[in-house]
Amino acid sequence: LYRSNRFRIHFFNFDYGFFSAGVAVDQLGKALKFIDTETPLPRTFRAGAALNMGSHKGMQIQLAGDYQKVRDEIGRFSLGAEVTWRYLLGIRGGYNFNDHLLSKFSLGLSYRLGNLKPLPGKKKALRLDFAYLEGNDFFSAPLRGGINHYPVGPEKFDIYTSQQVESYEPTDAISLAWESSNDPDLYDDVRYVLLLAKDDSAALAEMVAQADDDQDLAFRLANDNGGGKGTMRWFTEFSNDPNFDSSSHLLIPETEHQPGDYYWTVLAYDRDGHARAAEKTGHFRIIKYTPPPPPPPVVTYDLQMTKTAIVQLLQPKIHFNFNKYTLTTEAKHQLDSLGKALQSPDLANVFVKLGGHTDQRGRAAYNQKLSRGRVNRVKRYLEQAHHIDGNRIFAHGYGEKFLLNDADKFSDKTQQDSIHTLNRRVDI
Repeated sequence: LYRSNRFRIHFFNFDYGFFSAGVAVDQLGKALKFIDTETPLPRTFRAGAALNMGSHKGMQIQLAGDYQKVRDEIGRFSLGAEVTWRYLLGIRGGYNFNDHLLSKFSLGLSYRLGNLKPLPGKKKALRLDFAYLEGNDFFSAPLRGGINHYPVGPEKFDIYTSQQVESYEPTDAISLAWESSNDPDLYDDVRYVLLLAKDDSAALAEMVAQADDDQDLAFRLANDNGGGKGTMRWFTEFSNDPNFDSSSHLLIPETEHQPGDYYWTVLAYDRDGHARAAEKTGHFRIIKYTPPPPPPPVVTYDLQMTKTAIVQLLQPKIHFNFNKYTLTTEAKHQLDSLGKALQSPDLANVFVKLGGHTDQRGRAAYNQKLSRGRVNRVKRYLEQAHHIDGNRIFAHGYGEKFLLNDADKFSDKTQQDSIHTLNRRVDI
């Protein structure tokens, strides 16, 4: 089975299109044997392809072709088409080119009801199908009917969170991620609202319950991007690119995150307002930052002594864990050496340029955010822990643009992981 990514099309008021195809071979087992007589299985080969075009609020069209060949039978090739208007009324027809069939032409109609009580119900649809098959000299025209009941809202998904409560400092950038949800409507788009509550998990649960009852709530939250009320804040993530997968959000403090416990979850919703909350609720904690004690005062002495010192080139190596902004213990140790050196009067006129980098995994736009968060974290540490004037520090994030080495050149996973680790850095 194969299905292409959705692509933009610009005719007949269509929004998207995609191509799908598939092949199958079955009944490949041994022949059935009764006493001394063997009968081979009806080995079957099937292939098909379809072109789908349409828009969510307009017309949807599918053009399809199928071929089927069964052992000892003539191959059957057929064409079909379906035209639907806003998923309410559909017309479909097909023609089979096999001359041995008694009936070649078929015609069908369908009508869909959605979001009605008591049937089909909230976020559900009920489709009524009717089909007519061409009659012949031996049989009258067969009629078929069917009823389909199915969901129309975003599918189940979950957030990525560890079992332990993660702790961050007020100046840390915090990455929140979740699984992608899909919508049964091929021409719809799933969008996300991130809900964040400080020190109040009950407010988060109440907002999720309201979104399940109020079909328009997700729209109102999305139109008030970055809004908030009481202990609640919300953010939206979406792109007009049909193949864009928005499944993360980066919380970068404008000044500082306020210490406390934070609870979060994600609402997925489509353009009809059908909303579904993630299966779990996330929890993280922001702890109050305690700066190190100030350096001891400078003491002058009457007696001056000299000594021989070994001068070693200062080249800090600041590396980060995968998808993290938090400084490791080793990184802080390296920055402490740099901070002490920059406090020296001899280096009072020295400026520092910081360059943030990521490895080559992930989307470029997300890696750009990630690199900015890392380099800003290093800058804030030098400012707060060692009282270095921020005007002396220039910070810029480069994303995955300047890799030290390309991990894809190596097949060994251990080598790839080692190269990824070296690429996740801040250059000084």
